[in-house]
Amino acid sequence: MSVLARSSIFVWLQRFVGKPMSIFACMLIVVAALTQLAGRTTLYFASEFTPQLNALLASKRIQLEGVSAQWNGLNPVLRVARVTFGPGQLQGLEVELDMLESLVRTAWIPRHVFWQQAQVHFD
Repeated sequence: MSVLARSSIFVWLQRFVGKPMSIFACMLIVVAALTQLAGRTTLYFASEFTPQLNALLASKRIQLEGVSAQWNGLNPVLRVARVTFGPGQLQGLEVELDMLESLVRTAWIPRHVFWQQAQVHFD
């Protein structure tokens, strides 16, 4: 194969494979960064959304008190001082979501779930 043929194949691969792949990778990185920015900004104000969260959960008879959030690497950590539900309550609840696993499975996947005290009443 001549040098000219090799260089034309290289130019073709660079034009039709290399550039689109690099553009796709850059777009994926930008979307991931914007998602992280939006999530971090929203969770910064998590305590301000407590009334809206309680309104959403009222039909399930769940009430939240003392909602706060922070980040552990790429994973958001949600802390709730007290969760009151129908037959009981949880105190000191901490849930860390695994962002990468959640994106892969398209579902909320917790990485860690901790609580200080749990009370459940059985009838």
